[in-house]
Amino acid sequence: AEGGTITLTENTEVSNSDWSALWTEGVTAVTIDLGQNTLTISDDGTVNIPEGKTLNLKNGKIVANAFTDGAKSVFSPLKDATITMDNIEMETTGTALFPAGEAAAVVVTGSNIKAGIYAVGTNASTANGALVYSNDVKITLTGSTIEATGQNNDYDTCTVMLNVPGTLDITDCTIIGYRQVVFVRGGTVNIQYS
Repeated sequence: AEGGTITLTENTEVSNSDWSALWTEGVTAVTIDLGQNTLTISDDGTVNIPEGKTLNLKNGKIVANAFTDGAKSVFSPLKDATITMDNIEMETTGTALFPAGEAAAVVVTGSNIKAGIYAVGTNASTANGALVYSNDVKITLTGSTIEATGQNNDYDTCTVMLNVPGTLDITDCTIIGYRQVVFVRGGTVNIQYS
């Protein structure tokens, strides 16, 4: 139901296609409380958060290690969509979070993410002079540890990338990378550590 919470009572495995069932008519926000359990994503398909929708993930572990391409995204909010992670430990061989669309938003709080080439990334590809993917994104990382290890742990990484118009706010985070840690080619960035 709108505003409701799905709470896991045990470790659970889902495929990419299972996520579409969340977005029934009239539902704009879904919260999944992992209940300190592990949610395993069994395939390498991207979970797209539809236009204007919000997916809130909290309190547990997410494992998505079926990805053979470290640049392929696990979660991707589309136009005006938002994904939040609160108290999440995430381990993936892909890219954890990819805001893909006008005004897409990513909010990570008190979490630990270990990913492939990117942990949080954008894409500045264009077609006919217009951005195809990310634009005017909003990325907020607070009190978290964010790490990327590269394709098959080859340490060729760009842990956090903002290369499109948007905002990137990082507060009290540990960002771990090997080739590039925080790469900014567009937008406005504010990094604070107290």
